[in-house]
Amino acid sequence: MKKVCCNKKDCSFNGKPQPIENFYRQRNTADGLSTECVACKKVRQKKWNDNKNKNYNDFFKLLVG
Repeated sequence: MKKVCCNKKDCSFNGKPQPIENFYRQRNTADGLSTECVACKKVRQKKWNDNKNKNYNDFFKLLVG
């Protein structure tokens, strides 16, 4: 069975079907798999973490002075 990542423009597979092993499990979807592939999820999570860390660092710089 194969599935297409929902992040077609930024996905390294460019919207081509991938094996289901490239998707995380997610119980609340109809097929039980995440809508984005593991690679796209890791990229998105890294961007979010970097932004979060930047915000924390800025906050503590203001707090400490």
